[in-house]
Amino acid sequence: MSIRHGGPDTVVAAHWSLGAWWRCERRRRAVTVGLLVLLAIAVRSVGLKAPYLDYHCHRQTDTASIARNFYEKDPDIFLPQVNRRADAPNYVEAEFQLIPWLAAAAYRVVGEVPWVGRGLVVLFGGLAVLAAFGWVAVSCGYLPGLFAGLFLALCPMAIYFGRTFMPDTPALACAFLGLWWVAIGLREGSRRFLAVGLGAVALGLLLKITVLFVYAPLTVLLWRRTRRSSHRARWMVLLVGSLPLLPAAAWYAWAYELGKRYLTFGIWDRGYSKWGSADLVLRWSFVELMVRRTAEEILTPVGIAMGEAGAVRSGRRRRAAQLVLLRGHPAILRPGGLDPGRGGGSEGAGRSERAGPHRRLRQQPHAALPHASTRLGFLE
Repeated sequence: MSIRHGGPDTVVAAHWSLGAWWRCERRRRAVTVGLLVLLAIAVRSVGLKAPYLDYHCHRQTDTASIARNFYEKDPDIFLPQVNRRADAPNYVEAEFQLIPWLAAAAYRVVGEVPWVGRGLVVLFGGLAVLAAFGWVAVSCGYLPGLFAGLFLALCPMAIYFGRTFMPDTPALACAFLGLWWVAIGLREGSRRFLAVGLGAVALGLLLKITVLFVYAPLTVLLWRRTRRSSHRARWMVLLVGSLPLLPAAAWYAWAYELGKRYLTFGIWDRGYSKWGSADLVLRWSFVELMVRRTAEEILTPVGIAMGEAGAVRSGRRRRAAQLVLLRGHPAILRPGGLDPGRGGGSEGAGRSERAGPHRRLRQQPHAALPHASTRLGFLE
């Protein structure tokens, strides 16, 4: 049969070709995840050109001030400056100021405009959604990963901080990327992925010291991977996992010296604290505020309902609730975790069938929502 350009046969052939392309599960999943990331970027791009007058305007203007000093004065990333006084140097104790430094580099091309800072954070917000999907997908499967990424993409607090000129969202993206790549490295036995993942965790700690929360799931990952190893080998793996703390310790020691001589943002409780106090965290009003904020701005009523439905249908409500509270890694919900020797193949399939509720959790993707949402608590 001859095919004429523009004829009906051409249309049929094109339709068949597109259908065959879409039937490939790998391509279909890639397109779905790509659309999810674009959705996350789109909802964070509303008001991209707005000035820094949001609720956290004081923190955003400090970040913008550091970016301006990188742009107009000294671009040395190890000597951040903030506009606080005119009679002395304005070097400041702060987290590693990579985001303002990148914004200053962009200023040299497009000028000093607010959408540069917001745009950088929006891109990191999309990257955080992709990394959250990847981490949960490696641990629990494609559908739970997709639901976890969707939850993060539409979480109100994640959307808000995903467009503010602050290091919170980039730090979260680095934390998720680190966990994703470490999980792949442990599953595939790849030292390259493991090294890159630990490097991403180190960068997250540099950007925001409260990324220390990542060591809860990271320790679970490393400990479970070596559960059949000797006691010495297990401790060696945990020692390797602690390597990201070294560059963070070096930077914050340097920043501490800057703060003693010049200005500080109060990282280590000189003047004011980012860590709070025992009197604060034990106060009932604070607990009530955190519970309400978690329910309304992180989980949302829809997320609470879906998470509870997933926990009930999995038959493991109590275990799921414990993992949410402890921020446990979703991999421990399935038999074998990340060990390819369990939960995979014929033997793994048999054990999964016998595991009952564990296996059913993988078939309830909405059960993964609480695990994604609880990692946003450090943003405030």
